[in-house]
Amino acid sequence: MRARFHLILPAVAALMTPAMALGACGDPPAPAVDWRGCDKSGVELVGADLGGANLAGADFSGANLRFAVLREGNLRDTNLSLVSLRGTDLAGANLRDADLSYANLRGANLRDAYLRGVDLTGANLRDADLTDANVEKANFSGATWIDGKVRCLVGSVGQCKVE
Repeated sequence: MRARFHLILPAVAALMTPAMALGACGDPPAPAVDWRGCDKSGVELVGADLGGANLAGADFSGANLRFAVLREGNLRDTNLSLVSLRGTDLAGANLRDADLSYANLRGANLRDAYLRGVDLTGANLRDADLTDANVEKANFSGATWIDGKVRCLVGSVGQCKVE
């Protein structure tokens, strides 16, 4: 009997591990919500307060997060491609290696945000505040720069390169 228990326990633990890696995807939007690895593509969260939320590895592609609060949130490896983040507060957020390609970040607050390795290809950064943001290895290729007039050249990594 004891030998069977030792065979079953690892199998049960293996089945539980993927579920434990995900957040509580059905929880309503709230500060510090845990939506790790959740599929939130296309969701409408205009003005939602998700301050301090754990959204690491989640998929928000095509979502509407205009004027939302994501301050101090964990958005590492999060898919935010084609997302409207206009006027969103991302101050102090960890966006390391996130996909923000073609996102609308017009007027977004990215002060002190960690943007290392972020893909901002084709993103709109007009009037965005990048004060003290870590943009090391961030890809700005084709992004509209904060002045709204300059488009960053292809190959703009770590800074917006212009002609």
